[in-house]
Amino acid sequence: MTDAPHFAHDWDLIAAEAADAARRRKASIEILTERLGEIAAQAELAAWRAIAADWHWVVNHQRPAGIDDVSQLAKLTALEESYTRCTQQLRKAQDDLPVEIRATIDGNTETGLRYIHGDLIEPYLTAWRRRELVEAMLWWQRRTGDQSIRILVLANIKARQDRAPAIQGEAA
Repeated sequence: MTDAPHFAHDWDLIAAEAADAARRRKASIEILTERLGEIAAQAELAAWRAIAADWHWVVNHQRPAGIDDVSQLAKLTALEESYTRCTQQLRKAQDDLPVEIRATIDGNTETGLRYIHGDLIEPYLTAWRRRELVEAMLWWQRRTGDQSIRILVLANIKARQDRAPAIQGEAA
């Protein structure tokens, strides 16, 4: 993962996926607890809540209150485990497709696949999109850890400030 992943600069989508991932874990905490044990399940939920808070901060410039501080290692571990699971889910979604659809995946865009195959391709595209968004989160987290999130927030604020006078001038 050296080149920027597909969705690396689509921060709104990344933030939405991070929030959804935290919600999914909260909704399935009993299942996570049975599978991982209570301490590990709570740690995974805390890591995803912190990841979601980071991306909310990037997009909205406000860090949500009440989020526990979580280590860089905990976030990386949660993202790496999620990336592995998402890759497995993507393979399964691809394997579940009819052979004639599978043959068209390489070299086609998301829009092209949706146009050609309609609803039949949606489970695959959903798995692909989720895996790509988790890959983007992992890519950013690995770049410089929590510092990269701060850099994104500051860059986003600066860009909006630079753009504001131009937008105000257009409105006049």
